[in-house]
Amino acid sequence: MRRVLGILCISLSTVAATPAGTEQTLWLVQSLYPGQERFVDRTEAAIHQMMPKDETSTQVVGRKELTAALTGKSVNLKCLFGEAPCGDPIDDMVSGLGFERIVLIKGGQDEGGYRFQISSYRPSAGEVTTADGAHAVLEHALLAALVKIVPLASSLEVISRPPGATVFVDGEKVGSTPLSGQILPGERKIKLELGGYRTVESTQSVPVRGRVAVQRDLEKMPARLILSAFPAGADISVDGKSVGKDKVDQGIMPGRHTIRFAAPGYMTYEVVADIKANETYNHGKALTPTGWQSTKLSMEVAQEDIYKRSLSLVVAFETQTLTSSDLNVQSPRSGSSALVQKLLTPSPGSARLIGASAELSTHGRYFGLMIVGAAYLRSTNAWQSQVANPDPGLPATVTTDVDLLSVRLLQPQLRVALWRFTFSLQLGAELRAFRMRDRASPQMYPDGFVSIDTQLIGQAALRAFLVEGLFLEGAFRYHYTIVGIYGGKGPSTLGLRGGIGYAF
Repeated sequence: MRRVLGILCISLSTVAATPAGTEQTLWLVQSLYPGQERFVDRTEAAIHQMMPKDETSTQVVGRKELTAALTGKSVNLKCLFGEAPCGDPIDDMVSGLGFERIVLIKGGQDEGGYRFQISSYRPSAGEVTTADGAHAVLEHALLAALVKIVPLASSLEVISRPPGATVFVDGEKVGSTPLSGQILPGERKIKLELGGYRTVESTQSVPVRGRVAVQRDLEKMPARLILSAFPAGADISVDGKSVGKDKVDQGIMPGRHTIRFAAPGYMTYEVVADIKANETYNHGKALTPTGWQSTKLSMEVAQEDIYKRSLSLVVAFETQTLTSSDLNVQSPRSGSSALVQKLLTPSPGSARLIGASAELSTHGRYFGLMIVGAAYLRSTNAWQSQVANPDPGLPATVTTDVDLLSVRLLQPQLRVALWRFTFSLQLGAELRAFRMRDRASPQMYPDGFVSIDTQLIGQAALRAFLVEGLFLEGAFRYHYTIVGIYGGKGPSTLGLRGGIGYAF
C-alpha cells in the first residue's frame, strides 16, 4: 500500500520539497467489484457529506482533489534514493506532503446491499487499521465501517422540562433526561416520552464529530392513558396511530378515542373510550386467539405440561411370542445332560406368554432413562418340545408350562411430545430367567428345564395423556438373547405392552 501511494504521489509532483502546511487526511476510493466504477463518485460524495464544514480544508477526497492539493508542491526524493538517512523513504515522502492519515476505501454493491472494506494508515506511526461494513443503504454501510477506525461520533445532550423523560434515538431507548452521550452522524430521529405529557419527536442532522443539543419543554396533557395488552408483542394503537407494544403510559387529550389491540393469530380488539380531563384511563386486554392459534396454544401448553414432568410409573399387560422354534434350555438336575432343544407344538407364532410388567423412568425434555423394571409372564398353552440327551428311561419329548421372569435396569430413552402424545425409543439390556415345567409327568423331570440369560431390548412406545399426568401406553418390544449365563441360551421373542401410568 505504501509503495502504491508513493508512486502516485511522485507522478503528481515536481521539483524540490516544500513543507506542507496543515496536516491533512487523504481519502482514496476504489470499486470493490468490476464494472462499478461509477460507485467511486457516489462514495466520495458521501464522504464529503459526513465531514464537518470546519474540516473540509483538511480532507482530500479522491484523485482529483489529490491532484489539486499537490499542485505547486513537490516531493523530497533524497531519502528515497538513499541520499539522506531516514527510517522509511515512502513514509518520509508522504509525511512531507502533509498527509497525517491515508484512508483507502474499496466499496461496491451486491445482492445483500452495499459493502465496504477500509484501511487506515498513519505514516508517522506506521500504524495500519482495517475494518468493513455492510448495509442496505450506502451511507449507513460506509459509516458502519468508518466508525471502527476513524473518530466520527458526535456528542448528544438532551434536556427536558420536567426531567425524567425517556429518550429514544432511531427507535432505540438510550436513557432518560438529562442525558449526555455520543451519537453517530447522519439523520437521527430523537423522541422524548414521559407519562402524562405529550410525546415530542424531531429529526436531527448530526454532523461528524459535531455536537447536538436538544432542549424541550414538555406539554402536560390534561388526561393520562395507561394501556396493556397480551400476548407479548401485541400492537397498541390510538385513533389509528400505533403508540407502542405490550404496555403504554402516556398523556392524551380529553375526548373520544378509539383504542385498538392487535396481534398475529389473535382476534383484534377495539374499544371507544370517552376520556375526561384530569382523568387516568386504564385498560388492559388479553386477546382471544383465533381457531388455529387457539389449537396451537392448547397443543403447546399440553406439550410443556408433559415435558415438565420428570418421573413416570407405568403398569402394563405384556405378551411375548417366540421368533423361532429353536430352544436351548438345560435341566438343572445334578448329573443330567437333558436339554430341551426344539419346540414341536405349537408353532413359534402361537407359542405365547402373557403377564404383567412395571417400569419406573425419569425424563428430561427429550432424553430419559428407564431406571428399573420387572416383568412376569406364563405360557397360555402347553408346549411340546424335543429333548436332546434325555435321562435314561425318560422320553425324548416333554409337554411343559413355561414361566418367564425378567429384570430391566438403566435403559436410555429418546422421546418427543406432540400435543397430548409422546413417542419414545428405548434401548438396553435385561436379565431373564426362563423355566419350562413338565406338565404331563412332573415326576420325570421334577426340576424342569431352566436358562438364565442376558437379552438386548429395543422398544418403541406411544403414550396418550388423558388428564394431567395420567396416560395410556402401548409399546412394541424386541428381545434378542445375547448370551446364556446358566442352563443354556433361551429363545428370542417379540413383545407387546399395553398399560396405564402416571407422570409426576
